[in-house]
Amino acid sequence: MPSVSLGFSSSYTSFYQPATPVRYLYRNFLVLRVFFLQNPKQVADNSHIRREMMNAQSLLRRSALVLGVSGLLAGGAYAQSPDPTPQQQDIHNDKKDIRQDKTDLAKDRLDRNADQHDINRDRRDLNKDRVDRNQDQRDINKDKRDLRKDDAKYGVNSAHAQADRKDLRTDRVDRNKDQRDINKDKSNLTADRKDRNQDQRDINKDKRDLHKDRKDLRHDRKGK
Repeated sequence: MPSVSLGFSSSYTSFYQPATPVRYLYRNFLVLRVFFLQNPKQVADNSHIRREMMNAQSLLRRSALVLGVSGLLAGGAYAQSPDPTPQQQDIHNDKKDIRQDKTDLAKDRLDRNADQHDINRDRRDLNKDRVDRNQDQRDINKDKRDLRKDDAKYGVNSAHAQADRKDLRTDRVDRNKDQRDINKDKSNLTADRKDRNQDQRDINKDKRDLHKDRKDLRHDRKGK
């Protein structure tokens, strides 16, 4: 079928070259050339991409606005927050002192209990060494009696007398060693008692400080 000329110049028709094949529409004896510069599917895809980009830009703008408003509100709240009053500062300091007093009190009690354990151990050692020393002393006394009897019966230079003198020297060495252990136990016991008493004084001081700080805290709360 012959095409119908629409009266366009050759330059115009050469500028608008169809990007898609020419479709012929027949309506009331008129043939029209319809031109599409792009594929309809590509046009739809581009429109969808543009909508997504616009939505992302709108979301970014709203997020920036929300962050800006939040920053302004936070800055205003911080600027409007009043400084702590002297009473509030005193309450804070009293609470801090109370926590420190409790810590010191717990530590001193641990030290006191450890010293008391040492004292109890020193007492046991002292009692044991005294028992050994007393037994050695009884052995010495027995050796002396045996020596006098053997000297009178067998003579001073007899074998029995020499054996008694040897036993006597041995028992005296043991007795002296036990006595040195007793003296050492006494020194340890004295030192541990001194430490225990110092720890007890520290505990009493911590209790007084804790009582005073709690009293100050109650006073500051009432004066608030």
